[in-house]
Amino acid sequence: MARSLKKMGLLFATCLFPTLVFAQVTINGFVSAGGGTADGDIVDAGGNIDGYDDDWTFSADNILGIQISSPLGDNLSATGQIVADGLTEGEGDEKYDAEVSWAYISYTFNDQVTGRVGRFRAPLYLYSDYLDVGYAYHWIRPPGEVYSLPFSSVDGIDVVYNSFLGDWDSTVQVYAGSVDDGTDDNEFEMRNFVGVAWTLGYDWLTLRASYHEADLTFIDLNEQFETLATGLDAVFGAGAGDDFNITEEHFYFIEFAAKAEVGDLLFVSEYTSLNADSGPLSEESESWYASVAYRFGAFTPHFTYSETNNDPFPVTSGLPTGVNDGLLATANATAEGVAANGDGETSILGVRWDFAPSAAFKLEYHDVEANEVDGDLINFVFDIVF
Repeated sequence: MARSLKKMGLLFATCLFPTLVFAQVTINGFVSAGGGTADGDIVDAGGNIDGYDDDWTFSADNILGIQISSPLGDNLSATGQIVADGLTEGEGDEKYDAEVSWAYISYTFNDQVTGRVGRFRAPLYLYSDYLDVGYAYHWIRPPGEVYSLPFSSVDGIDVVYNSFLGDWDSTVQVYAGSVDDGTDDNEFEMRNFVGVAWTLGYDWLTLRASYHEADLTFIDLNEQFETLATGLDAVFGAGAGDDFNITEEHFYFIEFAAKAEVGDLLFVSEYTSLNADSGPLSEESESWYASVAYRFGAFTPHFTYSETNNDPFPVTSGLPTGVNDGLLATANATAEGVAANGDGETSILGVRWDFAPSAAFKLEYHDVEANEVDGDLINFVFDIVF
């Protein structure tokens, strides 16, 4: 905890130093706090649903974020954002270790072109820019089947180009960078990370498409896979275990989204596809959701259905059976576990109540099926921005 406070203090000091010169700093923030409980076969099997188990839990959806921005003159500006949440791996106070999600300097070339360098949100999804700001959308959190990648920020450089295509607003973001992320026992790094996102807006309709690719290396998993790869090489010959060396594995990620807001009616849907060249990553993972909401004064009831389907890469398809089928079964099971945790679907029924300016209360019921195991979740949250 002391280490986190020290990091936060250093970032605050760095971001606030320009106030001595320019005395124009904007500070914004957001807080989400709530709780919930889960039930069903998933929990009975020792799992959890979005961080909840069969006891009432009051940390999984808790988030605190502080954003600081300041103009630096000559079209320059600096922005930083620190986020701490209750889903962070660890126990006690470690669950709320603060992380820097934004730390960049931007330069506005003209009314259409802006460039940034530093850390910023990777434009993977429709809601990426305000992923942690629960007040910005109608769910407690976006559907996990689609919003499933284990990182959200990238260290690099990007260019954003705003223009008009007839009556349509057009925003194109191109970026390049790298990622070093993961948990204590599942670190990974991504290099040659590049992508482009294009958003079109016309009155009540928003359309979005994005494409991303990178070379992915699992650091800790490779150590765990070393014994399995060695065993495959020993039984089936040199190279049989190469698929379990996830070093600079090239993958591709695409996303399409559509959002329609007609009066008080909202419809939004996203589709994503993750593909890898080879190895125990998913050869193809497809996910999507569709959500509808309608605002009645201060209340917004909504319903969402989301689904993910994963086809693990056949890592042992070229190896003969009858030699050591037990080892082959272990290899295939390991590949399926790494790929994307199998198939799943979730139905969400919820309501949002905007009970005060810049404050909302949300209540949801989730019917979850993952790997043919069912479970239920009831959770609530208060979202505030300031």
